[in-house]
Amino acid sequence: MSMFLSVVAGQGAVGDAWVALNTSLLTSDTTTVTMTSAGATEPWSEFQDLMLISYGRDKHAGTIGHLICKLNTGSSYRTADFSGDGASATSNRYTDDGIRCAIVPRDTADAGEYGTGITILSDINDTAKYTTGLTFAGCDQDGAGIIGQLTSVWESTAAVTSVSIVSATGASDVADESRFDLFGLRAR
Repeated sequence: MSMFLSVVAGQGAVGDAWVALNTSLLTSDTTTVTMTSAGATEPWSEFQDLMLISYGRDKHAGTIGHLICKLNTGSSYRTADFSGDGASATSNRYTDDGIRCAIVPRDTADAGEYGTGITILSDINDTAKYTTGLTFAGCDQDGAGIIGQLTSVWESTAAVTSVSIVSATGASDVADESRFDLFGLRAR
């Protein structure tokens, strides 16, 4: 809890527990948003975990979808999804092409609606374990909305050096004005 409070208070300077690494604010529809350790304010090898904050929209036809993040452009992910809309709840399991990092409106939802997600990627440099992702996400759907908790695992023991964010459909763009912020979390 103390790490969260220091970030909220704006004390995330170099050497602190949380460090801002990469930011991407889209100025046009984009197929893939990629963040790398090489382009970060500090090398990712300095961190135990990463936190990705997503604010986005999917250009695919439909009303609700997901954005996923691919680690090192790797494959072989598994996800469990627990979600609800206030009236009912569902759970699903998926074999995905990435870690689900946001629940987002799609192209036929109201134009000004965007969805969010906060994803913790754990043990990104522990080459004896798979990297896991825990996402808390939600979006408005013309006043109704949906929220969810998504738990994912990347079935690889490679150290994470890049995160690529794409539409879960693989066939559409991430919308203009979507934003992604990546933080490194040091072990304390």
